[in-house]
Amino acid sequence: MDRRPFENDYRLVQQVLSGEKSAWDALFSEILQPYINGLAGKAFLPRHPDLFEDAVMDAIYRIYSNLAKFRGEAKITTWSYYYVMNAISRNWKVLKERRASQELETVDQRSGPRQRSPEQELEQRFLMLKVDEVLGGMNPVYKRAIELQV
Repeated sequence: MDRRPFENDYRLVQQVLSGEKSAWDALFSEILQPYINGLAGKAFLPRHPDLFEDAVMDAIYRIYSNLAKFRGEAKITTWSYYYVMNAISRNWKVLKERRASQELETVDQRSGPRQRSPEQELEQRFLMLKVDEVLGGMNPVYKRAIELQV
């Protein structure tokens, strides 16, 4: 059977690819923008509006650049989920790098790193091994969701 399950989404994308500006406006404003804003907003707002904007722009760019790959076998939002989540993931890495550099600056400003007792150090290592063990056996989709929350 040659019929696509999501023919309306496919037709709209084909119109965008043929250069119809009104089709892009409809696709973006009615479908993609609320979807992207919802996912990225949950990840970054209200504390990181700059990363929210970066993730949204990155996702839009990558979705638009890859529209020709859309085959209509899934809803456009389902298809675009990969691009949105990758944009969010890239910006979470930026946030983690910022936090790491801020922690280093904070440690440098103090007289030195905070000292832990050998028991605390051992407990910390044990917990990290347990977390790695649990995450290692997890489905990659769930693992990514947990990592995004940290």
